[in-house]
Amino acid sequence: MRSFRTLLLSTTLLTKASFGQSPCDSLNADFSAWAGGLSVNVQNAVVNNQWSYLWTFGDGMDGYGPNPGHVYASPGTYQICLTVWTWDPLAQDTCFADHCESVVLVGGQPCDSTFTSEFTWVDQGGGIVLFDGTSSLPATWSWWTFGDGSTGFGDPTQHFYQQTGTYTVCYTAGYWNTQTQDTCFATSCETLVSSTGLSEADLTPILIYPQPATDQLNIELNSLMGYTSLRLYDLTGRVVRQENTTGTKRHVMDLSGLTTGQYLLQVKAPSLMRTLRVIKR
Repeated sequence: MRSFRTLLLSTTLLTKASFGQSPCDSLNADFSAWAGGLSVNVQNAVVNNQWSYLWTFGDGMDGYGPNPGHVYASPGTYQICLTVWTWDPLAQDTCFADHCESVVLVGGQPCDSTFTSEFTWVDQGGGIVLFDGTSSLPATWSWWTFGDGSTGFGDPTQHFYQQTGTYTVCYTAGYWNTQTQDTCFATSCETLVSSTGLSEADLTPILIYPQPATDQLNIELNSLMGYTSLRLYDLTGRVVRQENTTGTKRHVMDLSGLTTGQYLLQVKAPSLMRTLRVIKR
């Protein structure tokens, strides 16, 4: 009789210990939902590949698996519910957990039909053209195509044309539409004639050194005679140094105080105009 009681007690302790390890104890159906326009993304609190997931989005549509997304047909208030279940081998049955969240969709407004872009340009000489774009709504970003196969970003920006010619320049501005969770665009194009690019007549050699330069830049003008204008531009088109020389074979330009980066040096004489790249270290 004593043996029977000992066996019964052992079985009871074993059963309680086994129930404490039931997979149903850790079931978690909590989630968060984010709405943008007519779209909703959900994020489970816990993802377990041994669980099954069923979503109801409140518009008659269902979804399966963790972290799905859903697009609604119209604005409104919807209740999203998640049911999570798994098999309990101890009870030989299925256990469930569920959770619901309400989302309010205000809908997305299409891109503003009055959104436009335009730009102005100024020929700086020597093939350098300064562009400045504007748009009817504040632009999140902008980019350019300069008509010679090159592109650029931002406002204002500067471009160097290596050859004389006619170019179609396009400016595109864009802004992020938070309601539709998409980007709106506006593009404008203009044709310009660059008559100051390099030509066959502008082949007189000019030597600048050192490259990169630190505090001083040496400009060898041994083939130029007479009055020569020297202008150093930063990449926004701003003149940071402007000096003149007459009949000098070598001119030294002071670069101290300038930030490191790239610059453009315009050398202009009565019979020559040249633009050279300068690297400041």
